[in-house]
Amino acid sequence: MRRILLIIFLLTLCSIAVGAGIVLNAFNSGELSGNMEGRSDTSIYYRGGREITNMVVLPQGPVAKRPGTYYIEDAAVTTAVRLIPFEYSTEESYVVELGVSYMRFYLEE
Repeated sequence: MRRILLIIFLLTLCSIAVGAGIVLNAFNSGELSGNMEGRSDTSIYYRGGREITNMVVLPQGPVAKRPGTYYIEDAAVTTAVRLIPFEYSTEESYVVELGVSYMRFYLEE
């Protein structure tokens, strides 16, 4: 009997929480700062998220999982190297691997 009452209580709580919630289906405003917490008087509040981690906000409003990375090649040496992004034009971008007395270029696709 106690278990049934507990299940009914939990279902009631869930239905209240779902009924009172506001559905957010657009994130055009991106990630909002903590200063916007509770500012429901602005339209930005309903178009943003508190924390958007590993997601990309699309121009149309929704968010999508960010694309992953992939393995290209080992570094030429085992000492410290630095990777620097290099954008040649709007169509071509590279990653430059800088090491001691060498540099290699990788085409970003």
